Amino acid sequence: MTTKELLISARELIADPRAWIQDAYSYFSHHKQIECYCGFGALHAVSLSTICESDARRRLNAVTACGDFIKWQDAPHRTHAEVLAAFDRAIEAAS
Repeated sequence: MTTKELLISARELIADPRAWIQDAYSYFSHHKQIECYCGFGALHAVSLSTICESDARRRLNAVTACGDFIKWQDAPHRTHAEVLAAFDRAIEAAS
């Protein structure tokens, strides 16, 4: 899997706002059949290669204003749409 493919797959995993979370890597509730991920959690969930995952994380860090995707994503005012847009910029950069 390439870095671009990894970013696309992770983005698809959190495309539904109900599947995206902040302040935690992931959340699972088998009782309620809920799976949620932060952006990096989604990368890890779909990654088959730590090299591609590292490159994808680096690209996401690079497209945020502060250079730290997790800190940026977890800001209380951050929206799901902004996170998806960051993924789109990172995907474009990986092309």
